[in-house]
Amino acid sequence: MLHILGPSYQDRNPRSEIKPQQSPRPGGDMTYGPRAIQMAPTRTLSRCAQCGVMLGGEHPRAAEREAVRGTYGGNGAGRAAPEVSMVRIAVEDPTTADARWCIRQYFAELNARFETGFNPKFSISADAVELTPPAGGLLIARLRERPVGCGAVKIHRSGVTELKRMWIGPAMRWYGLGRRMLKELERYAQTQGAKVIRLETNRALKEAISLYWHSGYMEVAAFNDEPYAHHWFEKRLTR
Repeated sequence: MLHILGPSYQDRNPRSEIKPQQSPRPGGDMTYGPRAIQMAPTRTLSRCAQCGVMLGGEHPRAAEREAVRGTYGGNGAGRAAPEVSMVRIAVEDPTTADARWCIRQYFAELNARFETGFNPKFSISADAVELTPPAGGLLIARLRERPVGCGAVKIHRSGVTELKRMWIGPAMRWYGLGRRMLKELERYAQTQGAKVIRLETNRALKEAISLYWHSGYMEVAAFNDEPYAHHWFEKRLTR
């Protein structure tokens, strides 16, 4: 199952665009005073370049972002955080301690976010053997040698590859690392001869669904019986 990348602000339909909410009163928000009613100016909405949310003031997760900056040494005064350009993504042995740690974090978050919880015993397998070349591959993202994300592929001789175990740590979200990891997984799959990449995901992971739509994936009919999936996607890889 997939995939945890960061917060989403889209509605239930992943195809739909985000629309600013209308003020409950024409002309802006109502401000009530002791003698008269004053109209606050209508706010100008803009879109956050990092996560796509429509803004009419402070970012709804500004406090959380500032905490991330503090954790990674940022000064909280507009610096890009947390040093995403320093993150390195590479293929690693899925049996290492860091690889197992990433997968445990991934499972724990799925269990917390899914309506029914998550038990990997009931999900389609993606074990260490299946994620070891040439059967597949596990990529780990590291910042200063610390694991901060992962993603994997299962390679099939038919030319179809399955995307698996994609997770980005909470402190590294909103900064494009999810999109970067996805591109690296696609690139790796191509080196292994993949022509098509497929994935399934749960409706609770709206941010992942949005990423796939914006990365050229098309929703298709179910191609497996993953019990936790509500959406199935496919993309043809081109060089």
